[in-house]
Amino acid sequence: MRWIALCVVTACAAEPGGAPTAPSLPEPVVLDPGPTVTSSDLATWDATFGDDQTSLWRGLCETLSWVTPALAHDASCSPVITKAPTAAYHDEWDVHDWAIAVATMYELSLDPKYLDELGQLDDVLVAARGAYDPTRGRTYAGWVIDRGCKWGSFDVTGLFAGMLARYARIVTEHADQLGPAYTARAERYATAASLALADIPADERSEDATHLLYLVTPGAKPACTAQITSPGLPYPYNMHHLMMGAMVDLVVARARGLDTQGLGPLVAEAQQDLPRLWTQWRDDAVRATPGASGSDVEFERWPSGLSPDGKARIEDSSHAAVTIELLTRVERQLPWIEPLVPCGLDATTSLDDGLANTLVDVATAQDGGTWEFPGDMDGTANETVYSRAQRSCAGWALVAPHSAQAYARCEAVTLAEIAGDQPNLTAGDVAALLWMKPMAP
Repeated sequence: MRWIALCVVTACAAEPGGAPTAPSLPEPVVLDPGPTVTSSDLATWDATFGDDQTSLWRGLCETLSWVTPALAHDASCSPVITKAPTAAYHDEWDVHDWAIAVATMYELSLDPKYLDELGQLDDVLVAARGAYDPTRGRTYAGWVIDRGCKWGSFDVTGLFAGMLARYARIVTEHADQLGPAYTARAERYATAASLALADIPADERSEDATHLLYLVTPGAKPACTAQITSPGLPYPYNMHHLMMGAMVDLVVARARGLDTQGLGPLVAEAQQDLPRLWTQWRDDAVRATPGASGSDVEFERWPSGLSPDGKARIEDSSHAAVTIELLTRVERQLPWIEPLVPCGLDATTSLDDGLANTLVDVATAQDGGTWEFPGDMDGTANETVYSRAQRSCAGWALVAPHSAQAYARCEAVTLAEIAGDQPNLTAGDVAALLWMKPMAP
């Protein structure tokens, strides 16, 4: 539940000559009207979400120190935990979503406090990288967590490398304002992300001259993840897009002048991997269908015929948001990407047009007078991911430059009041809405 309390003391100010006034009722979170991000908007985000940093920082340390107990005593974690946890934690998605939210808040406000919060989390990732992976039987250059077995999975690598790469890319875009201390951290984070992303040996790939699929680590037990039930299967496309998204930010950072250990070889790797990953997904997974607002775009979750149960599946709205965030970012960064990695990414603009239509036509629906995500991006109910699919607009809102109606729909979903609560309200949703306010048509 997220409300901004207007009176947080037990007794509010007294009226002249009388008893204390009654405490003010909590007010729902709202954004100021119009295309300008106001100081009130920024204060609303800070008041609603600002206290989350410490709990998510702790959650990241607990998630990683279960496998690497010494991390609890490292300077990056010791302020929030003093010993390794007694159970496995799985805060990687929540931490990543928060990290991207504070990065977005920096990009829209240019207030370094948000970038410093991202750096606090990235320091943990640098300290925790390179643990022994018992599934691989070797040290893994990414991050090992416990998902039923101790394993460095590519989605976790994509999530964490993406946090490091986002900081590096943002600093290169604002180096003059931020100064050398931020550049030094960006170099350190880019090195860690590059080395992690590059650790994909031949037995974890399925490739030919044109296509490339990353595979579930050979030997991984089914218990490692609920979604991937056999070793050697291709990763779902949205997991590939986490890896691709981290690569893209590092490519942009390199194009803007960042040069550090591992980044050059990573760009060379991206020159090979990104075109094949992109081509495979675009040709295999993108479905364009007629819609009320124009051509809709939907994604298949798995490579055709290669899902664990053999059944094709349209991506759910929340996981689709991972891909949509990547596509909108590529659209904005294309002039920096194409000179280093020419891979036909210019098609993102038309895809983003179609996704704006999809959001309005089918991905959202009325439920009891409020707009919601039923589950899958084609509007089909998906009980398995329903609660998370409610929080999808952090990615979907980024198609706002293609449709004023899409922006309004995301605002309606995110700020919806349901049974006295705002259950769809997340830091990433509101940050994305604020960032897109000036850009919506």
